[in-house]
Amino acid sequence: MIRNLLATTALATFVATGAYAQNATNTAPATPAVQEPAAAPVARAEGSIVTNIIGQSVYNGTGDDAENIGKVSDVVFDKDGQAKSVVIDVGGFLGVGAKSVAFDYGKLQWAEKNGDRWLVAQTTKDELTAQAEFDKKPYSPTPAPAASTDATAPAAPATTDTAQKPVDMNAASAEPVKRADGNLATNIIGENVYNGTGDDAQNIGDVNDIVLTKDGKAQYLVIGVGGFLGLGAKNVTYDFSKAQWAEKNGDRWLVAQTTKEELQAQPDFNRKAYDSAPATTASNAPAAVAP
Repeated sequence: MIRNLLATTALATFVATGAYAQNATNTAPATPAVQEPAAAPVARAEGSIVTNIIGQSVYNGTGDDAENIGKVSDVVFDKDGQAKSVVIDVGGFLGVGAKSVAFDYGKLQWAEKNGDRWLVAQTTKDELTAQAEFDKKPYSPTPAPAASTDATAPAAPATTDTAQKPVDMNAASAEPVKRADGNLATNIIGENVYNGTGDDAQNIGDVNDIVLTKDGKAQYLVIGVGGFLGLGAKNVTYDFSKAQWAEKNGDRWLVAQTTKEELQAQPDFNRKAYDSAPATTASNAPAAVAP
C-alpha cells in the first residue's frame, strides 16, 4: 500500500535584540522578547464533508499490507438526505475503464495515522468488481418534454441509398427511466442556488460542499456567495432540509428561501474542523472512525 504519511516539524527561533545605551556610569538592560500566544487548536467536528470523501482512495484494511481497492466518485442520498451508499470506481487505469459500484455508506470507516487519513471498506476488489454497475440515470433531471406536434418536422437528410430499410413494427419502445427518490452528491455540488422559482429569481450562490453528521445525514449545504468567478466568495452554511429542487423543461436548480445579503451576514464556514488530525507521535496505531 502506498500512502503518504505526512509529518510536519516546525522550528521557530526567536532572537531578541537588546538595545544598548552606554553612558559614563551605567548600561541600559536588554529589552525582553515578546512571546506571541500559541494558536488555539481547531476543535474537530464529529461529522464529515462530502468533498473529503469524494476522490478519496479506499483500502481493504488499516494494516501496512492493506490494498487500494478503488476510489470514491460519489455519495448517494435517499429522499430524506441520508447517505445510504458511496459509489466506488474499481479497476481500470488512471480512471479509464473503471467500473462504478455502490457500497454501503454505513460500512465505510476512516482510518487515521500520523496525520494521514484513508477510507476502509471490509471487502475485496474482486467482490466490488462482481457487483452490478451503478446507474446514475435515475438521478438525472427529468428530460424536457417533446416538441408540440403542431411544429414542422425538420427535413430528412439527403441520402444516395434509394433502398429503405424495413421497419420492425414489433420492436419494443425504449422503457422510460424510473426516477430515484434520492440524489447524488455530484448533482448537488456545483449547482446554482436561486431565491425562487419565477423568471425573476436571482442567483444567490453556488453549492461548494455538503456537511454530514457523524451518522451520514446531510445537515448543511455549504454555499459560496459573492466574489467573482469563484474568487473571493464567502462560504456559509444553509440548512439542507430547507433547500428545494425546481425543474422546468429539463433544467433543474436549487431554491433557498433567503437572500444573498442574509447569506453574506453569516459567519464563514470553517472546513479545517473536518480535516484529518495533525500528526502525533503518541501512537502509531491507526484509529478507525465513521465518515
